[in-house]
Amino acid sequence: MSNYRVRQRAVDVNDTKLFIDTGPRPVNHQPYLQRDPQPESSGDELTEGRAWTLLAVSVALLIAGVWLVRGNHYAHLHRRVEAAYFEYLQEWDAQHAAVFAASEWRLEVEGHSDSVPLLPHTFKSKRVAVPAAASGPAAGSPHDHSATTHTTTSNTHTTTHTTTHTITSNTTHTTTSNTNSSSSRRRGAQSRLQEFRADKLLPLLFPALKSAPLLDQHKVAHSKGALWRPVVPELRRARGMILVAKDGATGAESRLDLGRVVFARERIVPAGGEGRCMYDQKGVWQADNTCGVHEYLWALCIKVSRDPATGRYAADTELGGGPGCSDESGWELGHWRRLDPRNGRVNGRLYLPSAARNATTITVKHTRDPSVRERDIMRRTAPNMEHQILFHALGMAMCFLGAVVLLSVGAFAAPKLLRRLGLWRGEAGRKKGRRYGGKDSDDEMH
Repeated sequence: MSNYRVRQRAVDVNDTKLFIDTGPRPVNHQPYLQRDPQPESSGDELTEGRAWTLLAVSVALLIAGVWLVRGNHYAHLHRRVEAAYFEYLQEWDAQHAAVFAASEWRLEVEGHSDSVPLLPHTFKSKRVAVPAAASGPAAGSPHDHSATTHTTTSNTHTTTHTTTHTITSNTTHTTTSNTNSSSSRRRGAQSRLQEFRADKLLPLLFPALKSAPLLDQHKVAHSKGALWRPVVPELRRARGMILVAKDGATGAESRLDLGRVVFARERIVPAGGEGRCMYDQKGVWQADNTCGVHEYLWALCIKVSRDPATGRYAADTELGGGPGCSDESGWELGHWRRLDPRNGRVNGRLYLPSAARNATTITVKHTRDPSVRERDIMRRTAPNMEHQILFHALGMAMCFLGAVVLLSVGAFAAPKLLRRLGLWRGEAGRKKGRRYGGKDSDDEMH
């Protein structure tokens, strides 16, 4: 300010003297570059760093998804199980269905005067695609009735003729889907499977189950039907059971001892802590740091095999390693259900749930039943197929998510990223931008 002479002029405003500076001001005559004003950035805008991060994440998702899909591919296992199941259907329809259907079964229980008859139940098998090699009319597939005439070995010619006629005229043969001769679609095969079953053994064998005591009736009535009867000591008392079978072809009678069976039990299971014992295992944490659970017998299932020479039945333990019908019960006879002591105990007494009115079911299956053999081949061929299916689906989802993120970021940020890499404009444009103080790309991508 010292290089300029300042002139001031006095102005009176309402008897107040103001001094107004009227001197010139210094002017910067040096040229400077004017930059276009940029709008203020907000925190949710796609910046260059965020774009590169999202691209890296999408590529990682794609790589991990492809790795999971390729590592958990189960199509070949599914085809192997499907081909084996079709062979099981062929064998069942040709050799075992009619003979097993002609047999009779009943259950004898210790302390029960009358025997319990087991009634036949028929249900459809799974539909399986006919393999291409077996789709011809001469392949002997389950749905080709003319190719399924077989005989069963017996002691007399009359029995053999009767069995052959029963098999050829059996109505439980496989049904097929309607296909045109000119169509190249694979045909589907389906059989009718049979088992013998008796339901509601628990209320049948224990008709005098005590009702709720007087002190418990109020709480039981307000449980909204969740509680049924208290667990009495008679349910924990073992009873001997024997299955009696009569073969329809030979008339031979077989007696299968099931051992001594209890309808309620208490056992110790590994839990890993008091919390897991109470909430995961539905048990009671004991003073010796063990987890005790209460269970009641929900179902009994036994698979049997028939000797074609004598017509006698016996419990089969080769398939699966036990006499049971599935791996859900560990191939054991009994299938148990847990009792929840937190919700099912009234005044110190443990109660059965209302679902126990339908317990206990006893089922007899043939060891060559395709539904039984399917569980065994799944255990042997693909023990981890459920995990493979889960990880395969997870890999597909990761691939889809990675592709969506890659396309989205590429659509919005491709021009900015390419300009940053020098692929969007030429070298002359970049030099011109540097000359005027600009950058190759904005700090923020709008």
